[in-house]
Amino acid sequence: EAPHVVVDDALDAAWVRANALDDAVRAAAAGELARFRSYNTHSASTEGAAALPAPVRALIDEMHGPAFLRWLSDVTGIADLRADVALCNGGLHFMGPGGYLRLHRDELIHPELPRWRRRLNVMVYLNPRWEPGFGGHLEIWSHDGRRPVARLEPAPYRCVVTLIEQNVHGIPAPVRCPEGEARTALVLWFYTEEPAPVPFIPAEFVPHPDDGAARQALIALESGAFGAYHRLRRRFDAGARAARALMDVLGYGRSKRRAP
Repeated sequence: EAPHVVVDDALDAAWVRANALDDAVRAAAAGELARFRSYNTHSASTEGAAALPAPVRALIDEMHGPAFLRWLSDVTGIADLRADVALCNGGLHFMGPGGYLRLHRDELIHPELPRWRRRLNVMVYLNPRWEPGFGGHLEIWSHDGRRPVARLEPAPYRCVVTLIEQNVHGIPAPVRCPEGEARTALVLWFYTEEPAPVPFIPAEFVPHPDDGAARQALIALESGAFGAYHRLRRRFDAGARAARALMDVLGYGRSKRRAP
């Protein structure tokens, strides 16, 4: 199986209203975002805590606090969890109409701390409304990528916890929400500190069982380039520049814009 935890209505409705959380998230979506356009993903996100409005930072502070960390340890059995206060690759993630993220396995190491092993993904969906027809379901598959385990709608204020090392996951079906709306999730990663550096294994995109040979080849090509980029980036700056150029040729775009 691919263990995961789902908590519906994880946010208190009175707190959401009192802190104008929905308005704050909409303002963040209309601001400057990092945009990702490639064969394997079509999405946007904030970058770092400074880009987040105050109500979202307050929610993150609560989820990084000792009470939430104890709860995570209790439900997962993983002791001594560490929160990533730098929000490396965390924050608000948006998928507008047509957005997707192909099935993948996550990397297991913190981008900057070599002894931190990535253990948990925690997502809280911040869409104030979401209809089933909009899609955007999180699909969780077995680690070999051959068997579906769960298909979870991004229902408002639902919290989902997944174990990094035991599943393949993604949002492979394009989002079908109306223009001007977006599938919105607060995404946080949690780690344990290990006695020795964690071996670096980059994220790997995984073909869907229904994908034909051509699509499988394209997924593998970009996934390999993505892995090469991150390996070279960790070793030396010149390698990172060369890998960056390769990613640009393959269409992996990361740019700033004002819409998800």
